[in-house]
Amino acid sequence: MYVKEVTVENQVGLHARPATFFIQKANEFKSSIWVEKEERRVNAKSLLGVLSLGIVGGTTIRIIADGADEQAAVDGLIKLVDIAPEEPGALDFIRACHSEARISIAHTCAGYDDALAAFEAGASHMTHLYNAMPGITHRDPGPILAAMEKGAAVELITDGVHIHPAVVRFTFRTFGDDHVVLVADSMMACGLPDGQYSLGGQAVTVSGPRATLTEHPGVIAGSATCLYDCMKRAVLDMGVPLESAVRAASENPARCLGIDADYGSLGAGRYGNVILANDKLEIQSVYRKGVRIV
Repeated sequence: MYVKEVTVENQVGLHARPATFFIQKANEFKSSIWVEKEERRVNAKSLLGVLSLGIVGGTTIRIIADGADEQAAVDGLIKLVDIAPEEPGALDFIRACHSEARISIAHTCAGYDDALAAFEAGASHMTHLYNAMPGITHRDPGPILAAMEKGAAVELITDGVHIHPAVVRFTFRTFGDDHVVLVADSMMACGLPDGQYSLGGQAVTVSGPRATLTEHPGVIAGSATCLYDCMKRAVLDMGVPLESAVRAASENPARCLGIDADYGSLGAGRYGNVILANDKLEIQSVYRKGVRIV
């Protein structure tokens, strides 16, 4: 039996190029291999199982070939995986995994052609549209127009900080309210007072809805706004029709995660998760699985 310990050195870890890394190892050993982290072992052929281990910079893993007992690789639990398509191995990963989970282009430097290749390989989602990615210019359209042309679902952070209201309205009009997914990008300060917090080991200063890196005040560090307030702000402050905003915060994300048979809308057989609000969108009561909890 071959056993080798490997320490992942960069912050992106194995997420950047898992496909080529493990395919190369499988070819090298000409046998099944496993990846083990803190006594949890998954079949390396299941790239999503490997991702479920949460491998990041500084993590020590063990690569095992021959003679090991396979364990369940948590297939089915991972619903969406983010990836930057310009990274080595990314397209191989998308081709290998798009039938098992939704693949989303995220925090990327990809241009139009790289993004188009990712969508053609099986990606179908965009994480945090406009943020941490190239914008749209007339000679270099970037990944955003590739997403629109390929009918991808796109996430919008409507906390009033990440995206200008005019761009939010533009996105609903151009992509259609059946393709927009509202997200909060909340970090640990959500619902808490202004002050000092942390995100991924970095100090964060929160003032009102704005969360920024303490050492780099111009860099947004997630959000301090919950999803309901993002939906509310999209309607009351940004001019998004109520029906469109509600759909983007409920039905669309549930469909993207493949859980719309149970969540995301009111219908026979679905869970009775309901928020009742007045005409100012102030919450009056909340029901979870048919039981009032607020």
